Amino acid sequence: MAVDGNKLLTHGEFSSCYESGPDTVQGGRVAAVYDQLLAYAVMAGGRTGPTLWLKVSYLKPTPINRRLRFECAVESIDGKKLWGTGSCHRVEEKLSEAQALMLAAYPLEVTGGGGRA
Repeated sequence: MAVDGNKLLTHGEFSSCYESGPDTVQGGRVAAVYDQLLAYAVMAGGRTGPTLWLKVSYLKPTPINRRLRFECAVESIDGKKLWGTGSCHRVEEKLSEAQALMLAAYPLEVTGGGGRA
């Protein structure tokens, strides 16, 4: 994962164990990835909290065993409400998009390196 401006970018692929239809990913798996990546986008801004609402629009089938690019960002903030968006691409073709409402319920202490002892 990388942060580019206000976007969180990541690449990956779904193996055949996530197959639902012929050569396509089960939609719930795609939704779960959006939920996690949008949470990471919120965390990159120093907050954390639950997802209140998530909508995924499936524009084209998501292929298995193919490199995908996910882009997610916090688009607007209204108090503790954070509105996020995301998209999934295969090369330049958009496969799906997501919108979410996240609750920035807790501050997140961001520290560098090492982890906890």
